[in-house]
Amino acid sequence: MEQAILIYDGDCGLCGKIVGYLASRDIHGRFQLLPSQSQPGREALNVWGLPSGDPHTVVLIERDAVRVKSEAVLRAAVLLGGAWKMALFGKIIPGKIRDFFYDIIARNRYFLFGRGKACRLGECDTADCSNAIHGKEDVPTIKRNSTD
Repeated sequence: MEQAILIYDGDCGLCGKIVGYLASRDIHGRFQLLPSQSQPGREALNVWGLPSGDPHTVVLIERDAVRVKSEAVLRAAVLLGGAWKMALFGKIIPGKIRDFFYDIIARNRYFLFGRGKACRLGECDTADCSNAIHGKEDVPTIKRNSTD
């Protein structure tokens, strides 16, 4: 099974807690977790033509699909499996409405949840973040299918 790449704000306390939860329950190794501030995170964003200086947006990359904001969060929950597959019911709410609330939380996340120290290159405790990327040699090969 090919891994999905989840790019998140490594300085966000809320993001760090969610990613820690995700990593601890990712028993099938479905995710590679990249802080957007890391070199591999910036490289992955650049490959897909996404701004690397925008830590307000969570990005999920699977094969040839990129999902951002609430769509990325819902898809990550579904990939986690189990009862989390019920996140599909979130699709009942139109994407613009979901993203409106996502953006409110994203703009206020440091105030509401503080800053946190997520897994960074060379600083990650592998017991806590076993699927974080530790060095350039671990960067997944990301190919963008395009007709350019």
